[in-house]
Amino acid sequence: MIDLKLDDLKKEMPYKWRVQSFSEYSPNASCVAYIDARDVMDRLDDVCGAHNWQDDYKVINGLLLAGIGVRDPKTDWWVWKWDTGTESQVEKEKGQMSDAFKRAAVKWGVGRFLYGLEIIKLPANEKKTKNPTNYPYVVDSRGNRVWDITKHINSMKRDDSPSETTKMITKVQFEERLKQAEIKFDEAGLTATFLKYLEDTYGTNNIEQVAKERYKGADAVIDSLMELYKKGNKK
Repeated sequence: MIDLKLDDLKKEMPYKWRVQSFSEYSPNASCVAYIDARDVMDRLDDVCGAHNWQDDYKVINGLLLAGIGVRDPKTDWWVWKWDTGTESQVEKEKGQMSDAFKRAAVKWGVGRFLYGLEIIKLPANEKKTKNPTNYPYVVDSRGNRVWDITKHINSMKRDDSPSETTKMITKVQFEERLKQAEIKFDEAGLTATFLKYLEDTYGTNNIEQVAKERYKGADAVIDSLMELYKKGNKK
């Protein structure tokens, strides 16, 4: 009789990195770790055995659901866990099936460790609105396009020092972003809100002073300001 050690499904496994989104307000990209459907299949084969698991798909109320069944060797019964997925930008139906399959696998524990990993922010190019073909992409410290996100992130030193994104943002660049944010607040009639935020948070509303002392937390500052802007602009 096969002794299924289902806890082994939860063990960490090799993973890759991809861009999840590009910031609307500053040139950076948020990257998340992932595994693909073949990685899930390999883990199920290794732990359960190729003949002791199967997948199935069905549509309920317009939602595509993927299910993964694992045979209980003690009872010979199949235990199923299901989940739905979202379409991908390329090959939508195939991407949705793959996503649903991976989400069902998470319920078995495969890839669940990924949700505990941090989101990594990397610098991106400035998208030129006058040239719609100039899509945003990740760049390295020299401004060159990064084609292999996984290789790039794995080559970064992961310690307590400032992130790669922070190192690539100069005081001058950060000051310019703060000034651009100030303009957006001013156009929305929120100048007082902008200045009060800087004063309350950093002890000064002088942009040059904030940039001089706080540029190492550039992304956090800009993100906080934009959240404040979106809240104030809805009123």
